[in-house]
Amino acid sequence: MRSRSTYGPMVATPARRETHRAPRVLAEGAGLGIASAAVAALWFLVPDLLAGAPFRTPALLGRSLFGDAIGSDGAALVVAYTVFHVAVHVLFGLAAAGLFAIAERQPSFVWAIFMLGCCLAVVYIAFAYVMWRWLAGAMAPWIVIAGTALGGLTMLGMLLARHRRVLEEAATAVDE
Repeated sequence: MRSRSTYGPMVATPARRETHRAPRVLAEGAGLGIASAAVAALWFLVPDLLAGAPFRTPALLGRSLFGDAIGSDGAALVVAYTVFHVAVHVLFGLAAAGLFAIAERQPSFVWAIFMLGCCLAVVYIAFAYVMWRWLAGAMAPWIVIAGTALGGLTMLGMLLARHRRVLEEAATAVDE
């Protein structure tokens, strides 16, 4: 919204700035998620190709996630898992972009983001271990852990490049 001052031209109100911020945060989050998902998927492909079984990892993950709901067709499992994989990464990207948008207004919030990220990493490693046990050792857990770590580092690198000022302000806030 714009308001007209009796002493000057129309100016942007805080509500107007928030309206312009939402599409940027959504676009940034979607981009983060897609880049992160692509890096993790490419990583999954490397050990599969080395083992001579392309797309084995997404097929196994699809089977563990969807069971018999999709059937036993390997291609259908890979496609279903890929859609799920990208959707989850985009959701995490949207959350990360939203959290960094908050940190732009309150730089000390970066430390809460850091703590949340550490907690999520521990939960994910435990999840990967449980999944590995559930798959009866059919897939080495390091494949999924490394793929997700690479995807997460991709997302983090993109966020750090875009929000360098926020990190600098958070660091100076600690010094004060």
